[in-house]
Amino acid sequence: MILFTCIGLMIGCGSDDDKSNPNDDPGNSSSQQGEPHSYDIIINEENVDERHISGEIENVFGSNNTGSDFSAYSTIENGKLMVLHLSNSDVVINGMFYYANDGHTTDLGLDTDNQSNMIITFSPPSSDIHQSVSGSVELSNIHYGLVETEGGIVGYTLTFDGNFQEVNDNTSQISGTFVINLPSLP
Repeated sequence: MILFTCIGLMIGCGSDDDKSNPNDDPGNSSSQQGEPHSYDIIINEENVDERHISGEIENVFGSNNTGSDFSAYSTIENGKLMVLHLSNSDVVINGMFYYANDGHTTDLGLDTDNQSNMIITFSPPSSDIHQSVSGSVELSNIHYGLVETEGGIVGYTLTFDGNFQEVNDNTSQISGTFVINLPSLP
């Protein structure tokens, strides 16, 4: 439910942005390019099946691109719920992170009611899908945008290290860093 609220908030913020500029034609691609998002992921480090995947994802915000690759937050009791969606032809990253007012991010786990969670798909659309089971996650360098009482968009650096369950029930150890940048807003 909270995930859908955050996605609705992100799309709603984009809709309000479109209405604020009456000269924009709905067919016109009036978007703002920001610094790209980046990811650096290591799967099963120091094992024979080690993989290292890194790259960038466009950071575009505007009438034709709103809601595609983003991180949004909603204000909840004692903190913020942050939702992440990034994708390109190499990876799809989805996550939900509970960030407390004291600066602590809850650990990765399967119980999404009070733990952070992440799903990473490599070479989409493939079955190389990994869901967090346990581990740590830390958010730093946090910047807020389109701030409202209920929430807005957010940029940050995310570092994580954890055990991830694959579709075939195998477990992989995955660690990495994501840099999520705020879009350039008009």
